[in-house]
Amino acid sequence: KVDEAMTRNVVTVGPDAPLAEVVEKLLDKPYTALPVIDQTGRLVGIISDTDLLERGDMEVSVSLKKALDPEVAQTLVARLRRSTRTVSEVMTGEATTIGPQAFLSEAARLMAKRNLKRLPVVDGKNHLVGVLSRLDIFKVLAAGYLPQSAPSAPPPLRSYRARTVADVMDPNVPTVSPHTLVSEVLAYLSGARVKRAVVVTSEQRVEGIISDTDLFARMNPETHPGILEQLVSRLPLGQRSAEARNHLQKARGKTAADLMTYPAITLRADESIGTALAISAEKHVKRFPVIDRDGKLVGIVGRAELLSALVNNLPPAKPAEFAGEY
Repeated sequence: KVDEAMTRNVVTVGPDAPLAEVVEKLLDKPYTALPVIDQTGRLVGIISDTDLLERGDMEVSVSLKKALDPEVAQTLVARLRRSTRTVSEVMTGEATTIGPQAFLSEAARLMAKRNLKRLPVVDGKNHLVGVLSRLDIFKVLAAGYLPQSAPSAPPPLRSYRARTVADVMDPNVPTVSPHTLVSEVLAYLSGARVKRAVVVTSEQRVEGIISDTDLFARMNPETHPGILEQLVSRLPLGQRSAEARNHLQKARGKTAADLMTYPAITLRADESIGTALAISAEKHVKRFPVIDRDGKLVGIVGRAELLSALVNNLPPAKPAEFAGEY
């Protein structure tokens, strides 16, 4: 049931709160969205990173802010404090919810159908009682595949054995060479929808993964303003401000190999979906490069694809308690 897997102590925000308060509450959290509740504890919406970027005049994602030099991050929050807009003006008002006694299988179906990362859990009067994430579901349903699981724990959803990662992976993978200069990586990431690339050798062997957060986490804080300007404005380096160009000059000579996350946690294309779910839950990894038996890159797969595979292998649906939109 949902109430056995959900998070109960949920950080929330009120509809009249300023947008800066949302960012401040999220900066030290592993998630990027908050339920919005009124004074009675009733759910009135949800505000996410996407809402803030699309409608809240926020320049960069919360995830990126977490990797920034604290001084630079606080400068961005200070700009947001000048905004007069409130949570209610930016939030998603019609949140998809589920009841605490609903089955996890129904929660998984809702998430897959609507491409959601989390579900607010509400009682019959729409009072918030918890939040259920994709990772919460993975931890429960994939528990039987974890190596350290108790022998008596029955591996759930045995039908996963019949499907492999190759069935759900995306073969189109953004890649860069280990020798690609940081300036080139930055130019690529600034124009890409997904702010990450797999670092591969000329033989297509995975060396690591590099993302926008890696650039901030591993570069000298003095370079952060220049990198940030590049990512936000997407202008060529020659059209950067003099200050930004000066900051970026300090990154000269750095390559993808210097800044990437390594070793990358990979999945084999012939790996079972159950094993992939277990590794995602155990390692807290959201996206995996997929390799063939020779260790060469053949695709990429994320939690959304794994959740869809999970749903396709579930037994027939049972009605969820209080599932839907309020």
